[in-house]
Amino acid sequence: MLTLTHTIASAAIGDVINNPAGSFFFALVVHFVLDSFLHWNFYPGKHEPIFVLSAIEFLFGLVITFLILGTKIFSPPIFWAIIGGMLPDMWAIFRLFFHLKETSFDKIHSRVQRETPIVWKGLISQIVVIGISVYILLNYK
Repeated sequence: MLTLTHTIASAAIGDVINNPAGSFFFALVVHFVLDSFLHWNFYPGKHEPIFVLSAIEFLFGLVITFLILGTKIFSPPIFWAIIGGMLPDMWAIFRLFFHLKETSFDKIHSRVQRETPIVWKGLISQIVVIGISVYILLNYK
C-alpha cells in the first residue's frame, strides 16, 4: 500500500484507540492486514527515486490528516499510531537504502503483499481504506 494510505489509516486507529502503546501495536498489525489487500505501489527499480516518492506521499498523508485533525495529529496516540503503521515500510526503505540483508520481519512483510502492476486496480482498495479512515477521523468522537 502507498504510505499515504497507511498514514491516514494509522491516524484513524490512533484517534479511536487513544492509547499510545495500543495505537502503535494495533496500527503495526493493521499495516500487514492492509498490505494483504490487492494494491498498487511504487516499486524500487521502476519508480525512481523511490525514497523521494515515498516521502512525498507520506507528507501528503500527514497534511490530509492535519487538515482534518489540526494539532491533535501531534497527540501521543495518533503520533505513535502513525509510527507503528509506517514501521514496516520505513524499515524496508531503510534496508534498501543501506543495502542491508533481508530479515525474518522483511520476509513476513513480503509474504503478505498482494500487489498489482495495474494502477487503477490497485488503487481501488486504497481509496476505500482512505475513505473509511477519513470518515472515522471526521466523525469519531
